[in-house]
Amino acid sequence: MSSDGSSTRRGRQRQNRPEMEGLEGRALLSTTGDGSGVSASSVAATAVTTTAKNTPGALRRFDYSTAGGAKVDIQLFGVGSLIGTYVDPDGALNLRFSGTNAQTGIIGHVRGGSGHAAVRSIEHRFEPPQSLSGIGGTLLNLVKLKDFDLVQGGRINLTGGAHLLFLNSSAADTQISLRELPESQTTTGNSASASQNGVTYGFLLDLSGAQTLTSVGGQLVTGFSTLPSNSSALTSTSTNPPPGPPPAPPGVVVSINHVNGPARDSVSIGTPQIFAYDKTTDALLRYDTATGQPTLTIPHALNGNTAGEAGVALARVNGRLAVLVSDGSTIRAYDAINGDSVGSFALAPLKLAPYSLANPSRLGTFDTLTVVGDPTGGTNGLGKLQAINVNASLRTGQAVVLTDPATGNPIVPSYTSQRAFQFTGGFAGLPGSSTLYAVGAGHFDPYQPDQFQLGVAALSAGVPSTTSAGAGLKEASRTVLTGNAPPNSGNSGTNGTIVTNSLGVTLANGNLNNALGSVDQSLALITGQGLDPKTGAAASKVSLYSASSLSKQTDIYLDTTDNLTDLSGSFRPDLKGTALVDVQGNTQSFRSQDARGLVFNGEGRVNLVKIEAARDSTIIGFPFVHAQIPLRSNTVILSTTRAVGDRGGVIQVPGLSPTGPLSLP
Repeated sequence: MSSDGSSTRRGRQRQNRPEMEGLEGRALLSTTGDGSGVSASSVAATAVTTTAKNTPGALRRFDYSTAGGAKVDIQLFGVGSLIGTYVDPDGALNLRFSGTNAQTGIIGHVRGGSGHAAVRSIEHRFEPPQSLSGIGGTLLNLVKLKDFDLVQGGRINLTGGAHLLFLNSSAADTQISLRELPESQTTTGNSASASQNGVTYGFLLDLSGAQTLTSVGGQLVTGFSTLPSNSSALTSTSTNPPPGPPPAPPGVVVSINHVNGPARDSVSIGTPQIFAYDKTTDALLRYDTATGQPTLTIPHALNGNTAGEAGVALARVNGRLAVLVSDGSTIRAYDAINGDSVGSFALAPLKLAPYSLANPSRLGTFDTLTVVGDPTGGTNGLGKLQAINVNASLRTGQAVVLTDPATGNPIVPSYTSQRAFQFTGGFAGLPGSSTLYAVGAGHFDPYQPDQFQLGVAALSAGVPSTTSAGAGLKEASRTVLTGNAPPNSGNSGTNGTIVTNSLGVTLANGNLNNALGSVDQSLALITGQGLDPKTGAAASKVSLYSASSLSKQTDIYLDTTDNLTDLSGSFRPDLKGTALVDVQGNTQSFRSQDARGLVFNGEGRVNLVKIEAARDSTIIGFPFVHAQIPLRSNTVILSTTRAVGDRGGVIQVPGLSPTGPLSLP
């Protein structure tokens, strides 16, 4: 540990990676000051600005007092700043950080009073609160708030990358989202890259020492784990093994003394559910993707205006999950759980210059961005997209475009399709990804350059920064669809529109109906009608494709033969109200004294879960390795295939697909 408090655990001292218990004695945990200078007001705060090496003018200490008389001291060690941190009127802390790197630590102490303090949120200052991609966030080594309780409705977002998180407790309806720090990085100039478990990362390094996550690519390879370079010590059969304990396995360390989630009769996280718009009945329907049966019907979703090809997408409305549906004139929003209306807004502003979307009927959401699309709104009939601010639009009743937070200027246009790629249907995103996928017609075969084929374009978002919302889009790749979605190899129609869509229906220009959504980490495209093998009845067939290769994975069937014009992304209503901990990458350990209503989802190798007493909880690993849970009730542990089988009460699920990143509805 260096004298200024920054950790040197990574890099040159990587081989000495500490276990969680061994961290207590390190100098990082020492703080200076005793909270003096704290306001006598019950929730008043004082921010102390100090000059740190490589971070001039940073806010490195934040002190306040609680209504119960406790003095709270938050300090940042290493590079970075706590600017933006504040305390709510009820005394709950909202911690903000920026400019940090993989050696930065944030430590809080509570003295006096009850000995505890409430925390409502922890997130990067410039990363959208609900983002699961982590793009634009900076890395952290440690967040140590052992005297703090995450309150009901609280959110912690460390998806930029973090190694250790300590809390005293978490309540019901809380979400903790983390991403594992990569084991090593390859640095070139001011950028770096890393690859782990099939996922690749890009980073920006600035002169202050900050490390910003700029890109995430690929998909998790289940059952695979990157081990330390000296991992032979873990499997050595030599009679003279290396002295001392083996190195700690890779991954995040999470310690929460008490998880106070809800009682749950069923510990299933449920199957993904997806919305579709039924043009025949003017209804929004939520389907269970396993059974194909509707679980919620929202009648008169467009108030009878069924002339167009309505777009459907999920979005957050003040943190609440809603489903949006557009008829080209109005977007209506409904609660995704119970179907209640949460408002509407007119699209008329988007039809005017400079946006000029004549038919803004399509919708898509990726990460935290929501876009409205006109399939023929661009030059020569090519498609056009515009990012909108959903919350502001619902407040005003008129569509409000997304603006640059630094200048207040609209970001226009978000994207106009390029190189003769014609939008032919919906847009979709995947959890944890900053890529928007668009189904359409384009040139894919250089040997037949005059032919249009059905395919998917991957549109990459710009990197958020301190001065940009990062809503700009550019085409990163385009891939032809084969197999169940025929390539439509006939000649193009007017303005490059394909003649026949995947349902075998001839399309007039502008009457475009390739419904695209997503289910977990797969793209979902309606590819026709077929007989549901479970029931033998005619149904709408939805083909699932790998987003990276567009190889077909499987088919699911929705119980209707009506015309479904679009699909949304998927979510799990059964997660509502739980205490969710979601890790993207490997988990070294999760530890707790007692846990109720916990859902722990480790999107990688979960080495150890140690809980003295667990009930009404769900734990998932890809794979799951060690369980130390002596007292467990109504608790299930799921894993991909592992060498020790079902030992330890773990249920193996061969072929278990990644279930997230998960988020609360």
